[in-house]
Amino acid sequence: MRRSCGFIAGQPSRTYGSGAALAVDLFVNGDARYTGLGNVLVTLPSPDTNTVALVRFERQSVYLNSLGAFANLRVWLPTGFGYRFTDTASRRLFGTIDFADVPLTQLLEPVSDLSVSPPIPGESLFACEETKPSWIEAMSLTWRIGTGVFEIGATGNLKYVRADELSQLETAPNNISAAWPHWTWRSCRRSCRTSTATRC
Repeated sequence: MRRSCGFIAGQPSRTYGSGAALAVDLFVNGDARYTGLGNVLVTLPSPDTNTVALVRFERQSVYLNSLGAFANLRVWLPTGFGYRFTDTASRRLFGTIDFADVPLTQLLEPVSDLSVSPPIPGESLFACEETKPSWIEAMSLTWRIGTGVFEIGATGNLKYVRADELSQLETAPNNISAAWPHWTWRSCRRSCRTSTATRC
């Protein structure tokens, strides 16, 4: 097959063909079904982004084989929503999810819902939405393709996002109380200088 002379039906800007021969079943309408053993890389526009149910994703690489089309995908989470694995001390949230070897439809969209879980067994995923002051502990985060919903597989546990700072304050009450009388006296003296009705 000549270089880039083949294309995916319904996606003519996504081409394939390196000049090497390909084993195919050729149909009377001109369509071909690949029957070879290796993967055939697809040439994509850069970047190759798309949306499904208002969720944006990017095909970072696509290949074909005898089972169909597959891709490595990156999907963007809704603005203000993100996640971390186990470590909640950092303020940085991951706003994208990468999925590898995802089966695709004829339109090069994911065939079924996709889910991410902690990479290390026993760890947790923590999701956070910017208007809520809580980390939501979960075992998975699932992208529902048809509805554009990201579903949190919550464990039922919540963690206050400022829990570490609050703990530090609660363990240092003596330092705070020692500084308080000095601050009160200075404030009182300022009040006496500006108002004759105040007694100190």
